[in-house]
Amino acid sequence: MRTIWLVEDDFDSRKSIRNAINDKSIEAKVIELTTEHEFREQLNRVTDESNLPNLVILDIMLPWTKPMKNMPPEPDDVKEKGVYRAGARCEKLFREKQSLKGVPVIIYSNLQEDYLKHDVIWKSEKTYYLGKNVDITELQLKIISLFK
Repeated sequence: MRTIWLVEDDFDSRKSIRNAINDKSIEAKVIELTTEHEFREQLNRVTDESNLPNLVILDIMLPWTKPMKNMPPEPDDVKEKGVYRAGARCEKLFREKQSLKGVPVIIYSNLQEDYLKHDVIWKSEKTYYLGKNVDITELQLKIISLFK
């Protein structure tokens, strides 16, 4: 079974995406990650081909972590750029792993693509942009086309 990492902090958006995946009968296990810290932890768990994702759906604006008593400290890059570049940092870290270079990533964000053009590091041939302002059907069709 395929695996999709759904990296989205907003509950309603996650629910909508999850329903879109189920509605089109896209057979995949969905792993939901809600913070940049969770993404980094999940990325560190990728050790061999048996636990590679087949697709990542990635929001750009993500909190570092959920509020908790012993929050992990923010790395310098998180302190410097904050939530507005979290997804770009995640995509960059993802692409640095050789085993993940061929895995498609859909940047799914409220931020316009033009706003993100300065983050050229996330632009790769396997990274796609879809604005959240489009009909969810476009996301469904993109997932289906990537899984063919």
